[in-house]
Amino acid sequence: MLFAGVLFGVGLAADRLFIYAPVLFLFGLVAVVRGLLGHSED
Repeated sequence: MLFAGVLFGVGLAADRLFIYAPVLFLFGLVAVVRGLLGHSED
């Protein structure tokens, strides 16, 4: 999630929008929430 935030920030600073950054952030956020809720990786 940190990498996605940095990539998004750098893209905004360069007047670009990398579509990969928000997608990566959302996948990371889902993984963190699932981990906190105790779901397994199965």
